[in-house]
Amino acid sequence: VSQSRYGVNIPVFYLPERILNFTRVAETLAWLRKKIVEAKETFGCDVVFIGNLQYIANLFTERQVQALDVISRYLKVFAETLGVAIVLIAHIQSPEDDKRPKMRNVRGSQMITAEASIVLVVVRRKSREKDELGEYLISNKSRIFIEKNRRLGTVTHIGYEYKNGHFWEEE
Repeated sequence: VSQSRYGVNIPVFYLPERILNFTRVAETLAWLRKKIVEAKETFGCDVVFIGNLQYIANLFTERQVQALDVISRYLKVFAETLGVAIVLIAHIQSPEDDKRPKMRNVRGSQMITAEASIVLVVVRRKSREKDELGEYLISNKSRIFIEKNRRLGTVTHIGYEYKNGHFWEEE
């Protein structure tokens, strides 16, 4: 954690120099664990963000669902044994009938949400205005839906708006 010009402590991020492409799930898991341990021991890392789990599993295109299952399971084990929080960012499939996305819309594998302690679904709101092609414009307003919460059991939503360079919670 370092001091920012505003006097507030901000986190310092660590990124591996390069991400290697492996041909087997076991190699990928070993590399991920090694990098998590390295970040924890060297920089005191407590939270790991994995930008897109599907990209990791896409390395194994023939058995992507099985690869996602195994990787999801082991990431949970890594989090528990190494004492870090792991945040996975996953794409969602388009929901049916233009309804809001839900936990079941996570692409690739249901194991991702089954292994997760908390599942958040972020949805950008459409504006009431349309562009010249008749498509709805996307607004600066969004909602975070807490779809799953093993720790507290609470499922709810939070509205927020991006304004003047900051996210503001809606009242």
